[in-house]
Amino acid sequence: MFDGIVCLENDARSMIDEVEVIQRHGIDHKICARPRTFGGFLQEGNGPRVKGFVLDMHIPGIRTLAEINMPTVETSDGEAVGLAVAEKYLWRSSSRYRDVPVVLLTGYDMQARIRARINKLRSNGKDVVALRKGSDLSLFEKFVARLKNKGVPEYLRDRGRQSPRRLDHYNEGITLAMEVLREFRMTSKEIAALFGYATVGDAEWRKIENRLRERPNMDVSDRVDFIIEIKSRLVSIFGEDVNLQKKWLQTAQDALEGRSPLKLLKSTHQHEIAHVLGLLRKITG
Repeated sequence: MFDGIVCLENDARSMIDEVEVIQRHGIDHKICARPRTFGGFLQEGNGPRVKGFVLDMHIPGIRTLAEINMPTVETSDGEAVGLAVAEKYLWRSSSRYRDVPVVLLTGYDMQARIRARINKLRSNGKDVVALRKGSDLSLFEKFVARLKNKGVPEYLRDRGRQSPRRLDHYNEGITLAMEVLREFRMTSKEIAALFGYATVGDAEWRKIENRLRERPNMDVSDRVDFIIEIKSRLVSIFGEDVNLQKKWLQTAQDALEGRSPLKLLKSTHQHEIAHVLGLLRKITG
């Protein structure tokens, strides 16, 4: 039966911190140091009842999920193990754990593309929280306290209404994308075009942006993910030098039929944004 919290964690200090918080709330727990142990525990019998999962993001040496018989699932060289476990193992459509809350813990700064994957899960209704080890212990305690008497998540009770949690995380993605675009010194008209709106001035764009934030929209969510990943791949090529990143965006590329990436980003068409991202993926591998 179990009915507790399962932790995938290989760091001794973090294990102590997590167990201390979980025990303080009187919840049973199971600590697994590797995906193999984690998967084996969840496969025992018909699978134990679980209130929530605590998943370590950084486990060196775990490059795939071969340990739980998913060898083709990569983990970003061990930097996103917990996220891969949640996406490809726990939240498969056939999994009994597909609606169980997850907290992802990391001791490192997350790459923009990893944050984008997490935001996409949130926008699709997944109950997932990403926290920093050590500094976010108070937030981790709130997550555990919420699980003590956990019932059915609000978003599962009424799928026709957007839960505050889902809307908040959707808006976090928009905010992050806006920061990237303003870092590139794009005008309101250019930003509006990137989101599919042509010939929009400052005042009109502010109204449109407010409307975009009121309710999750798949087209907007996809564009946000593209923007964040474009920024991440530019950083992998040019480092933190924003001027070099902007120069590349403004330079005509043979692979884009002599057009600059910036011109495609301002075209209003989502497939053109994807075209720019596709080029960057080829460059960065």
